[in-house]
Amino acid sequence: AYILDIESRNPESELEKGVLVRAWVDREEFSILKFEVFPGAFGGAEYLLGTASHGKTNVRISDVHYFGEVNGGIRYPTQTEILITYNEEPKEGIETTHKEKSHGARILSSIITTYSYNKYLFFNITVDDPVFHD
Repeated sequence: AYILDIESRNPESELEKGVLVRAWVDREEFSILKFEVFPGAFGGAEYLLGTASHGKTNVRISDVHYFGEVNGGIRYPTQTEILITYNEEPKEGIETTHKEKSHGARILSSIITTYSYNKYLFFNITVDDPVFHD
């Protein structure tokens, strides 16, 4: 696949600098196989990340879309993943997964939401109405 990085011509903030969208494009069909949207492409991303960063560090938000279903030469979405990861500030006395007490180590947290699209139904509709015809 070709990998295309889309950047802003006139970034208005630090968040808008660099890659905003990365797309994987099929070399033969030129259809989009996958694309990832970075936070700078979202309106209000500074507020979202600022709120998410309160008491946390290294917040990362990822929004990835996959296109795998093909019908009639058109590629349809098959999955969307929204991933938020961050390191929480060190905490004393927190139980870890091993039932031991944390002694101030950073805790990596991750939230992922996955939407899967399947069982597409493809059909044609014919309308015999003068509004739609000359």
